[in-house]
Amino acid sequence: MLLLGETLSPERWASFLLIWAALALFVWDSLRGARRA
Repeated sequence: MLLLGETLSPERWASFLLIWAALALFVWDSLRGARRA
């Protein structure tokens, strides 16, 4: 990664991005649900 100077394979980049995308989707859905309540 950028901080530690590691090189990441494309598979690791894909999993890294998928995890962050899922986290962003979870937070967005939680905030949307909290506004309705």
